[in-house]
Amino acid sequence: MSYGIADTIGRNGYLTTLDLVLPEFRGKKDEALFAMFGRTKALPGNNTLSKYLHGNYASVFTEQLLQLKKDQKEERRDGVPDAMRRTFLKLNRQLHDKLYSQLSRKMSQVSASTTGPSGPDSSHLRQGASGIVVYVVGRTLYVANVGHALAVISSQGNAELISRNHDSYDRDEARRIRLAEGWISPTGLIHNEVNTSRAFGYFHDFPVVNARPDIYVRQLTELDEFVIIGNRGLWQYISYQTAVDIARSEADPMIAAQKLRDFAISYGADGNTMIMVICVSDLFRSRQPITDSLVDPEVYSSINKKKAGKKADIVDRTIARLEG
Repeated sequence: MSYGIADTIGRNGYLTTLDLVLPEFRGKKDEALFAMFGRTKALPGNNTLSKYLHGNYASVFTEQLLQLKKDQKEERRDGVPDAMRRTFLKLNRQLHDKLYSQLSRKMSQVSASTTGPSGPDSSHLRQGASGIVVYVVGRTLYVANVGHALAVISSQGNAELISRNHDSYDRDEARRIRLAEGWISPTGLIHNEVNTSRAFGYFHDFPVVNARPDIYVRQLTELDEFVIIGNRGLWQYISYQTAVDIARSEADPMIAAQKLRDFAISYGADGNTMIMVICVSDLFRSRQPITDSLVDPEVYSSINKKKAGKKADIVDRTIARLEG
């Protein structure tokens, strides 16, 4: 499948969103993995969470897939969403252990040192990151996401959301937050601090904010054209249908992604913005012989026979030059 990626750092000048693309995931030609981790705005230079998620997702997901039963295809299909869910949760747990183990080591070093009063930087402990993963197996599309990173598919030019925006104003999410003894401020922030109900990190607000993803499964058809993956920097300023209309105006997915990025910037996006455009229609394009073109097959074959016959008559290049 062809794809294109475009991004912009934004005004803060720091890279906070990272992309992951594996066109032949696990060495298989019928599998592909596309992912995006990060947030639109973060503390200067603080992309610890994004780096960890980017560097470890593929290996953890592979481990979870290997645990599935492979004797029956149907069991494997049913198991992929569960493997994606376990991968998100395991990554979040490992991220917690990594961050807090580093903090404890730094605290012990500071307590043993008398060189200065400054302590370790623990700002990233109160930070979080959105994440979205698109996994393609044959002609089956799996999408898992947390936070504001979303995916939209174009089906004959109609935009269809194939992920979920984890907003605190969502009725189901608001009910879950209250059951977890959390509260939402009038401005829509959880505990007057976090602007999403699900994400990696934000361990100080766990379990109100957690990394359990919403997962969508879709059987691709010939009507499906491409998938747009974007973070909050795109979807905050451009609607789903507008994004599809913009992307459809370009044949090259790279140009389409760049055009979406430029539109987002022109509409006011000033943070770290990243867009992917994946042409799933390529899955239905087989290599057609040249006789399927506008040229009549019988005429084409007769021309080929004449050319082949002419070459067979004269093999010597020196003699062939004398032919008029």
